[in-house]
Amino acid sequence: MSSPPGEPRRIGYLYLLPALLVYGAFLLYPLLRAVHLSLFEWNGITLARFVGLSNYLDVV
Repeated sequence: MSSPPGEPRRIGYLYLLPALLVYGAFLLYPLLRAVHLSLFEWNGITLARFVGLSNYLDVV
């Protein structure tokens, strides 16, 4: 029994891998970093202080 055309599908994912890496590097990493930084209070000079969700409560 022969396999259908286009098999194995893993090769197709290898072609997508570079695009997914670029996507992660330029979109997902900055997004996650921004969420991480939003959990801190920082004036730009002193050390940052972890405040958790307090910043979000202030906005609401």
